[in-house]
Amino acid sequence: MRIQANTDTGSRQPKFTDRLSTLGDRQLECVRRLAGEGMTTAEAAAAMNVSERCVSSHQCRIYAKLDVHSRTELLWRAVSEGIVAVPPVAGSPV
Repeated sequence: MRIQANTDTGSRQPKFTDRLSTLGDRQLECVRRLAGEGMTTAEAAAAMNVSERCVSSHQCRIYAKLDVHSRTELLWRAVSEGIVAVPPVAGSPV
């Protein structure tokens, strides 16, 4: 039996920017707080006036929608798409 690679272009993953449009306002806020501001789940929950479990739930859905697997990957994608800005490190060339 010979296995062929799937060459169907209709089965490709949507672009990251297309996936971003599936996030709700609170999920985007969660991305900004967790990835952009580097908050912990507890800090993000306090800032958003929700429970830690709610933030964890948002995070799980965000990861699934954006097809990311860690906060590091989420941060990298969010910075590359301009969702969050990372301030320059003190002493580094601009």
